[in-house]
Amino acid sequence: MKTVCLVIFSILLTACAATKNKNKGSLTSIDYKIKENNVFKDTIWKRYNKMERGTKKAYRLKNLKAKENPDPSFYTLRLDDNISKLSFHKPMNRDDGKSFHSWSAPLGKISFRKVDSSGVYKDYNQQIEGAYQKMEYKNLQWIEGKKDSTILGIKTHLMIGTNPTTQVKAWTTKRFPAALGIFDVKYDDGFILAYEIKEQNPKRGYKMQKLKIYPEEIKETSGKVEVPNWTKEVSKKDIEEYYRKLNEKNNG
Repeated sequence: MKTVCLVIFSILLTACAATKNKNKGSLTSIDYKIKENNVFKDTIWKRYNKMERGTKKAYRLKNLKAKENPDPSFYTLRLDDNISKLSFHKPMNRDDGKSFHSWSAPLGKISFRKVDSSGVYKDYNQQIEGAYQKMEYKNLQWIEGKKDSTILGIKTHLMIGTNPTTQVKAWTTKRFPAALGIFDVKYDDGFILAYEIKEQNPKRGYKMQKLKIYPEEIKETSGKVEVPNWTKEVSKKDIEEYYRKLNEKNNG
């Protein structure tokens, strides 16, 4: 009997060790699809209306309409227990018969969140060596929503977040660390798996923006989330100046 018990105990230890080795270095990877709707400020349309009729004005109208309703964008969020990385995927060339396409990266190109951080870190290392920008999380007041949902097999709890310029519907879960969700919307008592946001005056030239951010696939994978070796923090003004000079160089 002792021998049988020892054998069983040995098998259990081996199984536990195998499970630990399997989970070691594992990541959760969440693929997101984002639908975007923008409304330009009236000043943009006033400038358009002043243009002379012709091909240039027609092209400008197509451009404005496409930017107000761009093609969906796609991101991947990879997270472990302490860090998450959000990466934008540039869309492939489409051959769907449309004469005009527009795409954007509404959540930036690359960003990171940490368990012990008060904000999200946008990576600008590819533009300016060693550079990053820290953005504070949106300051929202949260109340309970009336309807819960199941998203990709995960039960979620609806929360409503607001401030004077922003409205958020967020579906939260305890499955993942609350601090490691997607971009700059954070709810302290749950990981935001999906959300919809409506924001007034979100950026220059726009008076309103709506985003619908939903996961398409969740999977476990191996690997490690590595934060770049940043050496300097830059401001939003610094980034705008970088792109201004870049545009001057490209157009000059």
